[in-house]
Amino acid sequence: MLGNLIAALALTAPVAGTPVTLEAEPAPTNVTVAWASPTHDKVVITWDETGDVRNRIEAVNADGSPANYPQFAEAGQPNRLEVDKFSVAAGESGDVRIAVTVTGPTSEAISEPGLSPAFDTDMPPAPVLTSVEPLTDGTIKVNWTPGQVRADVNPGDPLDVPAVQPPLFVPVELFTDPRELSEPSTATSFVFGGPASAITAVGVHTVNEWTVNGYLGWRATASYGDVAGTRVTATIPRTSPAGKKLTITGKAIMIRSFCDSGLRCQTYEYDDAGRSLRLEYRTGAGAAWRTVATTKAGADGKYTVSTTFPGIGEYRVVAPVVIGNGDKLAQAPFTTAATRVRPGAL
Repeated sequence: MLGNLIAALALTAPVAGTPVTLEAEPAPTNVTVAWASPTHDKVVITWDETGDVRNRIEAVNADGSPANYPQFAEAGQPNRLEVDKFSVAAGESGDVRIAVTVTGPTSEAISEPGLSPAFDTDMPPAPVLTSVEPLTDGTIKVNWTPGQVRADVNPGDPLDVPAVQPPLFVPVELFTDPRELSEPSTATSFVFGGPASAITAVGVHTVNEWTVNGYLGWRATASYGDVAGTRVTATIPRTSPAGKKLTITGKAIMIRSFCDSGLRCQTYEYDDAGRSLRLEYRTGAGAAWRTVATTKAGADGKYTVSTTFPGIGEYRVVAPVVIGNGDKLAQAPFTTAATRVRPGAL
């Protein structure tokens, strides 16, 4: 390499203050990219060059701007570089190339770049959540369908891998310890452990050879549904005149968890404005519950519900489940303890 640099420098009696000019080197040729193995973890880059020179190797966008940090091959090293696949990834660009450029000792370019064929590093589309359903046992069932597959803008490129059909999915839970909860599979539903009052979001992400693991990577290929816990208070009189109005009051409360950028999470309680509620009655233990009145909580979460008291029996207030999806908040169901009401004066 030094021979090339010395030949390139105008070293004969330079004039003081005149910058030394480097003569342009021929651009590297036959730049290729290929997977290093069937695991698709590393990419092999090769090229041809004239002489023995130092090269800068980097992924570039369609406009020639760098898509990732460059790497260097020193003079005397093989014209081959094996790199981690994410060092050539450029998000969802469909026209990435590897540029190999001859550089001087301080990394200045002294040739035009030699370019590989274009390839894409597209991650798969995020799934579409169809339902996020907190269940009565505290678990949360999530259903989804595959996302809309984008057209391959570079069919047959050097790093193309046939898409897995049906797609592979991994359920992901976000809270103080965001984590994947299973190995990739083609399943389109999963039951999360819950409870809704302790989880900020549940979701699923699709995986392929370019999927980035970890929280930020999941956000690019995932769909999440927010979930909230529920608590309902109820003041139910112990006695009521038969045939008269039995009036019950209480409050609906929403319980939500929020995490900051450092994934430190806190739980808060809010007035559950507009929450649908129903009053249920049964004649005694073992009898079937039936709905006798419905209402909605006010802006402050408070509610009042009344029914004609038929005689001795048990009453409870139920906040039914609110099934969510990627856009609508899911809310867990809640049932107050049963209160036995006997005939008598208020």
